[in-house]
Amino acid sequence: MDIEKKKEELSRYLIAVRRLEIKCSELNKWRELGDARGGFIDATSKPKNFRSAGSIYGTALNIESEVETLAEQVTILRTELNTALEAMPTLFLRDLLEGRYVSGDSIKSLSHLHSYSVRHIRRQIFRAIEELENCSTFFEI
Repeated sequence: MDIEKKKEELSRYLIAVRRLEIKCSELNKWRELGDARGGFIDATSKPKNFRSAGSIYGTALNIESEVETLAEQVTILRTELNTALEAMPTLFLRDLLEGRYVSGDSIKSLSHLHSYSVRHIRRQIFRAIEELENCSTFFEI
């Protein structure tokens, strides 16, 4: 697996988190629509046609189910990533990967945080990915 594929694999967690954030926002909008129409959306207040495709309540329930599924996926991805990162012997390299692929920090912000050049941080992230590959099974398919 080349370095770009490894970066993509590491990015899966952040992408899943972003998808979850978007779905949660969408769910909140549908709940607000339900509130605006005078109906509070929760498990105890079901209109007669709550499962119809066009109902606000039915749509909110479907999105809520999607949110729960995405949350489970995020939890699994985070556990896999955390397990792999815990196996890394070099704490600085681990910190760089956590900053980049768990927190979503930019290379520039990591360089400011650690007082190194952007170029040096890029090189260290490359080393960190190599170390992660050598000490864990994270990249194995």
